Amino acid sequence: MDWGHLAIAISTLALKGIVYIILGFVFAIVIFKYSFWKIDRDRRKLAGVQLTDIDRMSGEGFESYLEVLFERLGYDTNTTERYDKGADLLLCKEGVRTAVQAKCRAN
Repeated sequence: MDWGHLAIAISTLALKGIVYIILGFVFAIVIFKYSFWKIDRDRRKLAGVQLTDIDRMSGEGFESYLEVLFERLGYDTNTTERYDKGADLLLCKEGVRTAVQAKCRAN
């Protein structure tokens, strides 16, 4: 058995493995940053809507708008699960917790 060729083959495989791991990390970071950029862009868009835009929103869109609005007002916001027949947003500011149930205008 030629130990030299075996050592070269093992080191080549190890080097390829390291390269694939690095590429995987870079790809994951790019996807992660893109996701946050898209969320931030959507939130900025919601922050600038007009009253006529709000009238045309779906129920879910209106809840997202309220979440952004309350965050801009300094509240910590959490959304609840869909179709829970209860509060849509949970707000907290200065130790005071508030539940919000949002209703969309019917067509």
